[in-house]
Amino acid sequence: MKAIIFGFCLTALIVCDANILTHRGKEFCFGYMKAATGSIDLIAIIETDSLSQVSFSIEYPLGNISRNTTKHNRYKLPFTDNIPFVETKTSLYADRQKGICITTNTNETLFVAVYLDLDGTTSSYLALPYQEILTNEYEYYALSTSSNDEYYSGLLLVGFRDNTTVVIYPSTNVTIPQDTQDQTSINKLIQPGENHTITLHRRQTLFIGKDQGDDITGTRIVSDKPLTVISGHEAGSVPSDGTLESMAQQIPPTQLWGDTFLIVPFAGHDKGQYIKVLSSLDNTKLIYNCGEFQNESIICASEFHRFFVPSDTYCYLEANNSVLVGQFAASPSDNTDGDTTMVLVASLDQYSKSFLFSTLNGTSQDHLNHYISISVPSEYFNPDNILYDGEIIDIEWTAIYDGGNNTIGYGCSFEVSQAIHTVDSKGRLFVMVYGFRVQRAYAYAAGYMFSPEGALGLKFSSDIYTISEED
Repeated sequence: MKAIIFGFCLTALIVCDANILTHRGKEFCFGYMKAATGSIDLIAIIETDSLSQVSFSIEYPLGNISRNTTKHNRYKLPFTDNIPFVETKTSLYADRQKGICITTNTNETLFVAVYLDLDGTTSSYLALPYQEILTNEYEYYALSTSSNDEYYSGLLLVGFRDNTTVVIYPSTNVTIPQDTQDQTSINKLIQPGENHTITLHRRQTLFIGKDQGDDITGTRIVSDKPLTVISGHEAGSVPSDGTLESMAQQIPPTQLWGDTFLIVPFAGHDKGQYIKVLSSLDNTKLIYNCGEFQNESIICASEFHRFFVPSDTYCYLEANNSVLVGQFAASPSDNTDGDTTMVLVASLDQYSKSFLFSTLNGTSQDHLNHYISISVPSEYFNPDNILYDGEIIDIEWTAIYDGGNNTIGYGCSFEVSQAIHTVDSKGRLFVMVYGFRVQRAYAYAAGYMFSPEGALGLKFSSDIYTISEED
């Protein structure tokens, strides 16, 4: 018998394939935050890359159902008659069981886009699947905005697994049930600098919100198991004196954040955009270059830096630590086309090669104009290799520069039809999908490819191991 002894000073890690973490998956749990004006419909779009039929099950408060979907034949899941059963409006126990889970047991994967119909599409986000990484805790942060006093800046937590321990560190005063599993539990005031521990089970939901014009951005959530964290606003505005719109995005854990970004402006919206950068670590230095405008800023954990970008300006942003970047369409001051919306901007290491996505439409009176924006790092840029619906994109690309006037990437935006579309490339890129009309807007990322350390692998907790081999 031969014996080989390995000694480790630190935890050892064998990463098998970091690129397996994407927006595609086999299990999704999500929910709907309340909207100020009341929803006409709550909708989930379930799609797949598979040409063969993919079956999946849907667990929701009224029971379980089974459905099928194929590529280019998306399944549209409306909750028209069941809105009170799936929309989470409060932190009360009556709103505890409102999560929706979608699961496939096939070899294929799904991807899910979620949105509200308030007589027009709004508050959309790309759902992220259940994703395990090699960590003892998952850390999330709220990203939102402010608004009029009566509306809530908020977070919606949805459990993936039973007995998930969640610790909440608020950035502003919030009230949370003392015990989320006790139907008679009273709410407890939690202030900045304090924390509160709760338990969530599968499909359980908890809304955490603050009105009075406060912004819940920077609220920290730590869990011992993967969690769905949706952050946004019941009726937010950017800036705070503009028109109001519901908005939401699913927040990835900090292990999936990035540090370099290309920012492409929204098309069809002449009010510009605000970029909001959030850090989970102290002494995070931001450097951004937006045309002729350059700036630097240092922020600490739970802090954010916000800056305005004109509607015709492209930006490059980098940080010395991983950050979360939100792009908010600026709120108009009147009822002109293009309301506010928000989307998470992918970092360069989250770019992918292939995207299948749908424009989002609500009622027949929707009449949104739909657009996509594409950003490509310079190392992958070849216009002949970037295809939209199978054809080369006939458009002028805009170069994006860093502060040293070096070309970092390229971007473009253009209007698209209300349909299912594809963008494919030999290199990596990012696609953002959105739409505008008077008093309505939506936006979501068409996909991500996450490459975190410890995406998949073996974790060793001891210091010395003996491997024996028989002769």
